[in-house]
Amino acid sequence: MALPGGYIFIHDSLVDFCERRPDELAFVIGHEMAHIIRRHAWDRTLNEAVLKVASSVGRRAGVLGGWLRQNGMGILQSAYSRDHELEADELGLRLMVAAGFGPEAPISMFQRIERLGREPGIIGQYFASHPPAAERMEHLKGIMRGLPAGQGG
Repeated sequence: MALPGGYIFIHDSLVDFCERRPDELAFVIGHEMAHIIRRHAWDRTLNEAVLKVASSVGRRAGVLGGWLRQNGMGILQSAYSRDHELEADELGLRLMVAAGFGPEAPISMFQRIERLGREPGIIGQYFASHPPAAERMEHLKGIMRGLPAGQGG
């Protein structure tokens, strides 16, 4: 998890999930670094403030305001988060490759996430705002095809 100010928190459960594979951990750390580099945490904080104001204004807008609070905010937050996750995946891949790791690790990691996602309660709410693993793999495979020879391209 990346926070404003450049802090990255890594839990031992992540290390275990990645089966202690340095290349998978490099991708996750690169992904979190990308959130910091692209200022996603700050953007998310600002976005949430704007959504709170819009929700407050929406309360006075009758039926439309009710719909906005129940549906619109979730749709806006989800789309915003999905774009950030794909952007962080791309930059995370590029960072790990620049650090000398092979680009295949994210694919094996997302395949594991996809398998676990079929089991209720395993993945949990953390990935609810993230694009599906299959979408993330396809996105990364397209980027991998564009990498220079010797870097998975």
